Amino acid sequence: MQVKKQIVNSIADCKLADCVELAESFLSESKKIAAAWTKLEPKTSKTDITRKAHKLLITMIISALRDAMKLNVTGSDGFINFDQKGEIEAIAGCFGAEQAAEKVADSFKALHWVDCSVNEKLIFEYLLLNLTVSDKIQV
Repeated sequence: MQVKKQIVNSIADCKLADCVELAESFLSESKKIAAAWTKLEPKTSKTDITRKAHKLLITMIISALRDAMKLNVTGSDGFINFDQKGEIEAIAGCFGAEQAAEKVADSFKALHWVDCSVNEKLIFEYLLLNLTVSDKIQV
């Protein structure tokens, strides 16, 4: 699960300037996973396998955000990413429980967009841009 560790590390240290490059990295990892699954399931549509791989990475993001939300509410029991407690604490330090819940909801929107054939790179960029801690300009 090296990919999962990379994703959680990336989320814990996500900076606005890195989002586009990181989205490309996530997309590349997703394609590697899809290529491996295609060898295992040659009769399954490549498009379906690619979508499943994208969803897997988004689910990994959701799990990290869920752990951060849980840490802010109840403490450290029952982490999905128990092997990356430091990274989860860093994510929890950036987002309160309510903010983490909003990020989880945004991530579930992204899962829906994968099924709707939205451009994959845009999906990952959207997710990562929304995970950075930055001010928003109010008009």
